[in-house]
Amino acid sequence: MRHPEKNIETVAACPRLLTKAEVLALLGVTYTTVFTWMREGQFPLSIELGPSGGRSTKIAWLADEVYAWIASRPRRKLTPTPIKPSNQLAQRRRSPVGTRRVDVGARPFAGQPSQVK
Repeated sequence: MRHPEKNIETVAACPRLLTKAEVLALLGVTYTTVFTWMREGQFPLSIELGPSGGRSTKIAWLADEVYAWIASRPRRKLTPTPIKPSNQLAQRRRSPVGTRRVDVGARPFAGQPSQVK
């Protein structure tokens, strides 16, 4: 006979698992990248949930290990962008439309017949 109260305790004590799809979505990288990190010892190893060695073996990661790995990643250091004075922005203005040089021998616009014979 089953004891429901023991099953509830067992389920509550089980660690949360993240599937491959969840890990890839969480990290925003490909499985090739995750596999390389695991092989180099830079990412937690996955757990095989099916028979070993098969291509159809389901794998997952312990959520606590993945979240701890994310928390251990270094924060990016950014250098502040210098603010340009307003006079530099005024110097970069484009020339007025009326002062632009137009090439008379330029090709005709699309849809107009060419006058070259």
